[in-house]
Amino acid sequence: MARMIDLEARMAGSIGKEPDRTGADGWWQRARLGRRDLWRACAATAWVGFGATAELRAAAQENDAMAVTQLGCDAFKRGDIAAIETLLRPDFTQVNASGAVQSLAELLAEVRSGDYVYDEFRNHAMTAQYFEDVAMVRGITSLRGRYRTDPFDLDVRFTDILERSSGRWRMVTSHVTRLPKAAPQEHG
Repeated sequence: MARMIDLEARMAGSIGKEPDRTGADGWWQRARLGRRDLWRACAATAWVGFGATAELRAAAQENDAMAVTQLGCDAFKRGDIAAIETLLRPDFTQVNASGAVQSLAELLAEVRSGDYVYDEFRNHAMTAQYFEDVAMVRGITSLRGRYRTDPFDLDVRFTDILERSSGRWRMVTSHVTRLPKAAPQEHG
């Protein structure tokens, strides 16, 4: 329970301030992860502390790492600089869908510009592997919105590497590859 409150406080943007769980502008309501998903992750994490098997501990850590990647999507969708800085390490790099390497500073400049407006920024089909204090999360991110006035709708396959330090996961690097759009199916 304390771990969940700590995560909520970090996502609310300030440690020591009780997060708003009911307000319309609280991150809780904006997160694509439902309360049930977050409570399951919390319960699994609590179970780990009571001597669960190594396999259960690894599964709990993998679920936590996948949850952090989705929280990152939610932060980018909202343009939440504080949340992004909390979830990504200062030395974070991303290889984007065009093959360019971007630093955290470059990503934050994109977010601040307001050029990207997302209607959808969602991870799915995720798998994770856990190695002590490092996790690798793979999956697909669906992105829909507009860049300035130009609409976009694409899926990218991603691989994210996260590091656990002081009990929390932070993203170290991300690599994305644009997936081809499925050809329309003919009927008849």
